[in-house]
Amino acid sequence: MKSNLIAKEKILVVIPARGGSKSIKEKNIKRLNRKPLITYTINAALKLKKFFYKIIVSTDNKKIAKISKQAGCLVPFIRPKHLSKSTTPTLPVIKHALKFIEKKDNVKINTILTLQPTSPLRTYSDIKNCLNILKKDKECDSVVSVVKANEMHPIFMKSIKRNYLNSYLNKNVSFVRRQDIKPNVYRTNGAIYISRRDLILKNKNNLLYGNKVLPFIMPKDKSIDIDEELDFLICKAILND
Repeated sequence: MKSNLIAKEKILVVIPARGGSKSIKEKNIKRLNRKPLITYTINAALKLKKFFYKIIVSTDNKKIAKISKQAGCLVPFIRPKHLSKSTTPTLPVIKHALKFIEKKDNVKINTILTLQPTSPLRTYSDIKNCLNILKKDKECDSVVSVVKANEMHPIFMKSIKRNYLNSYLNKNVSFVRRQDIKPNVYRTNGAIYISRRDLILKNKNNLLYGNKVLPFIMPKDKSIDIDEELDFLICKAILND
């Protein structure tokens, strides 16, 4: 990789890792093949650290903070309680981290890279590719990782009315195979969000991306966003393959 990837930009990497988890206890530090889950994301980011201003973990949990520091990541603050609720969106968490670093270091950040610790199969190469996409388009608001989701296309979806299944779109939809769908549909996979500074500070819809969003398409076997025990088992199987 060339050293001038985004050399003139100050890129802040934020790994948001709340302590509480309803689905899995201490999910962000639960061991996945003998390593705390969050370390997969930290390790991927550290492989590109020369391109970043700082790599930090935003957490409200001292145990997560300790493990993150041991993995080589900065934890410059303990996240305030009002930003650590189960209902708290990610955007205000990232905005808090951005403002904290800018004030503490007296610096202006250009770009924010958000990496969720629940995407352990995302690699540093995926992150690098997203940074290169951002570099090539000065007009975009953000770059977001996505995965093909034709199996969830509205043409296959059903609603229930009076106890009977009904086509979500209309009653006249004929049979179609997933491989025949055009155009393809995609969903965000939660692995990578790269956002311009102004987008983070000014966005009011609690999203990490704006109107001009460039996609980075990832395969399904790297797009698992851990939410329940089954996701852990799938990740273990893939990592052991």
